[in-house]
Amino acid sequence: MEKKVSGTRLKPWQAILLILAVAAFLFVAQFVLTGLQFLLDRSGLLQGDTAYTVASVLYWLLGGIAALYVLRNYILCYQYVWNTKQLSVFRLYGAGRPRNMVDIYFSKLLAVGSLEQLRARYPQAKLSRATLKRCPEPVHCIAYNTLDGVRLLALQPGEELLQALQEQLKSKK
Repeated sequence: MEKKVSGTRLKPWQAILLILAVAAFLFVAQFVLTGLQFLLDRSGLLQGDTAYTVASVLYWLLGGIAALYVLRNYILCYQYVWNTKQLSVFRLYGAGRPRNMVDIYFSKLLAVGSLEQLRARYPQAKLSRATLKRCPEPVHCIAYNTLDGVRLLALQPGEELLQALQEQLKSKK
């Protein structure tokens, strides 16, 4: 069984507006940072090439943050693959190849429930998220054993996969 979780797709005009907004943000950032470079140079805090380097590094940092925002909110998808022994979770960036995030063997499965329930039940457990804010599916959580202790995984499995996980948990007991 396989389920792909992706956010609601942008309409073409929304995608164009998003690209224009990022371009406008970077354009404004360039002018602001050029002004900052000028002020740093004139005030004597940083001289010539040092002020230019500071402004350039800040510009690239802002560009990286903008790219990360677009990747995480509009391009990233998750794929859940369930077979008879394990649940595999993959990250997908657009049409790229799947990148393995975690493999959870059903023999290590401890609980399935809401995020709040399992956080209260396993307060020391590390939480990993394979969820998207822009996806309409409800968020569920699973707890599983690892060599490092109990871990939690938040995911948006849909009804069919959620029932399969609960059946695996019942058959284990």
